[in-house]
Amino acid sequence: LIEKDLDEKIFYKLFTSNFCKNLEHVYFSGVYGDPCLNEKLPDFIHWLQQHNVDLSIDTNAGYRTKKWWEKLGKYKPRVHFAIDGLEDTNHLYRRGVKWKKVMDNVKAFQEAGGNGAWTFIVFKHNEHQVEEARKIAENMGMDFRLKITQKCKKFKFWNVLEAGKYV
Repeated sequence: LIEKDLDEKIFYKLFTSNFCKNLEHVYFSGVYGDPCLNEKLPDFIHWLQQHNVDLSIDTNAGYRTKKWWEKLGKYKPRVHFAIDGLEDTNHLYRRGVKWKKVMDNVKAFQEAGGNGAWTFIVFKHNEHQVEEARKIAENMGMDFRLKITQKCKKFKFWNVLEAGKYV
């Protein structure tokens, strides 16, 4: 697999004004990588918004500078931040992602007017942190969602999830 950003020339060649008229939603989600690794993503978002295309982004927020996140936040896209725990656990699943960098980036995005949601995958190592993470998200003006996996059913936290408190 060759790692490569979506080139700016190719983006504008594909997403012409005429083509954008046929789009309802564009979803930027990295299966291999993270869409926010592309330096031009805020410009792509702005272009699509100018053409009335609804969009959303999935990211772990572990990349780029606060300035980049402020620029993205000004366009107010819906961003689902994949943050799976707190400072002592997030890196266990999001390998190589630094907590302080994530929090600085999310804060810069939100303060610039961004529309963020914290998406938290529950694991055995982080199930005790769900409520604290929810409070942090709320204080940052973000929605909070749990992402449930089959493995979650054996955790003690599953009873709360079954009751529908977070789902």
